[in-house]
Amino acid sequence: MSADPDAESALRSAIEAYRETGDQEFLDRAIAVSGDVADDCGFRDLSRDNAAILWSLGGAARIYRSRLGGRAQDLDDAVTWCRGAFEAAAGSDTNRPSYASNLALILVERYERDGEGADLDEAIGLFDWAVPALRAAGGRVSVALHNQGLALTERYASDHDLATLDRAIDVLHEAAADATEPPEVIGGHLNSLGLALRAKAEAASDTAALNEAVRVLRQAREWTAGSADHVAALVSLGNTLLDRSEIERPVPDLEESAACLEEALALVAAGTPRWGRIASNLANTLVATFRATGRQAALLRARELLADAVDALADPGDRAIARSNLAAWR
Repeated sequence: MSADPDAESALRSAIEAYRETGDQEFLDRAIAVSGDVADDCGFRDLSRDNAAILWSLGGAARIYRSRLGGRAQDLDDAVTWCRGAFEAAAGSDTNRPSYASNLALILVERYERDGEGADLDEAIGLFDWAVPALRAAGGRVSVALHNQGLALTERYASDHDLATLDRAIDVLHEAAADATEPPEVIGGHLNSLGLALRAKAEAASDTAALNEAVRVLRQAREWTAGSADHVAALVSLGNTLLDRSEIERPVPDLEESAACLEEALALVAAGTPRWGRIASNLANTLVATFRATGRQAALLRARELLADAVDALADPGDRAIARSNLAAWR
């Protein structure tokens, strides 16, 4: 039996409308439709491929809503629905590698929430299978490669195995080299690559990796202009330049770092936790600038930023650090 064409059409339309408008109401509608279908027949009367389509669409809606916050259960439900798509699809289903990649992605997001190693282990195993399968099928592999690289970076953060980090860097290099993707997508891949290179530079005291990170993140800044990833790229570059200022070209790197972080700060709503984190980063750069040059204006600006960051930051640990830094430089 084929999937209910009305249900499938309604799901696709609601998800597309959300992508165009950002209105959560469309996600709520998609989740309700998919839930009704599951309640009515449990997909038992559908072919495996068509059941997988409905599981996948329902999973996509839950992934999107889980990222909006407000419903902790959405993330767990997204894992259940994405797993349903992967397990329902027959081995011959050409969409099965994509289903595996989607499941791996949401498992990584749940790992970031819960810290359960089993989720990360499963995600890396799924990526190891899905990426070659996507490549063999001529599918869109760069996004899966990027997500695989992020999963490996998470693994490195937990086990500090440089071989894992080197593998992540290789995977992210490959993702960023796909010229068929739009520039803003490649820009996001470059940002992730730059952060992985920055981690290697820190772990191995590798100046070459730090210089490459700066080069890559400058590209990311350029290619993400106008996209949702631009602020992240500016912050990544600003922080990496601050790192490099400690070993070479201190003043030029600090000036470029401050310019990046000032630009990022202007693009974020004032008073929000994200604004507070960027303000704290900028204050660190300005304090370093004062130490390197004696410019009092930089120190005064740093104090103002730290005072405002204390009020904006949501995490108690972040607030404590900002207060400590503010007290040190009063």
